[in-house]
Amino acid sequence: MSAYVTIGETGPETGVPESIDGVNPFEAPGEWLRCALHTHSTVSDGTLSPEYLVMAYEEQGFDVVAITDHWRLTQVPSTERVLTIPAAELGWDIEHPHYPRQSAEFLVYGIDHIPDDPGGDRANWYTNDEENYEVRTFPDLTAGAPTDAGNGRLIPTTAVEQYAATMASWMGVGASDLRLILPNLPNFATDTLGFMS
Repeated sequence: MSAYVTIGETGPETGVPESIDGVNPFEAPGEWLRCALHTHSTVSDGTLSPEYLVMAYEEQGFDVVAITDHWRLTQVPSTERVLTIPAAELGWDIEHPHYPRQSAEFLVYGIDHIPDDPGGDRANWYTNDEENYEVRTFPDLTAGAPTDAGNGRLIPTTAVEQYAATMASWMGVGASDLRLILPNLPNFATDTLGFMS
């Protein structure tokens, strides 16, 4: 019997299952999706327009594309072959004595808006006119901070877990196994989003 390939500790004491019914996902029947989850278009610092970017990934056989332009929500309709996920690359202030004026970036998926003023240190905000993007920052991303919208959500109204559960369900994973695979799923209003039924 084989177990999941995991990073870090597994077992009952950690809350991370060693396996689900002893199934190795690399050996189980199903379908793998080819996903590009960090891309940039000309809306930010990429080289292709959003429509051509999705078309290029579609021509290369991708199934899912998230355009993660810097501080811009670039939305392109899904095609018959490619699911597009609304996303962006945002930033937050790093408080470190060696980097007093520094920010770090993170990717968000399933968002429906970009905040005009996330409240970060204005010294870390800038616009790069040459590469067509800007950076704004959040002051703090820890739980309970002013930017915490509750249940582990900062900006997104839809969690990446819900997208993953929707795709896993479409590939045949049972409803009871979804919450074992995605332990944060109970924190959200619905397990699946219904777009791949």
